[in-house]
Amino acid sequence: MDKILFKIIYIPKHLDKFKKTINDIKKTCEDVFEELGPGFEESDYQMAMSLEFSKSKEFEAIREISVELFY
Repeated sequence: MDKILFKIIYIPKHLDKFKKTINDIKKTCEDVFEELGPGFEESDYQMAMSLEFSKSKEFEAIREISVELFY
């Protein structure tokens, strides 16, 4: 008798909400870049992103935080 192995794929419970959140963030980033265009300093884009996210009721933007990373 052959054994059949099944690979179990975990699909997060809130995958649709996660995808929507990522797409909303991406859209905001694209809107900022479309408005400013290329050629600005990174800090200019960061400020514009902070202003856009501060208008949002869905997101809270925190700039340049430190996180502990283990690799």
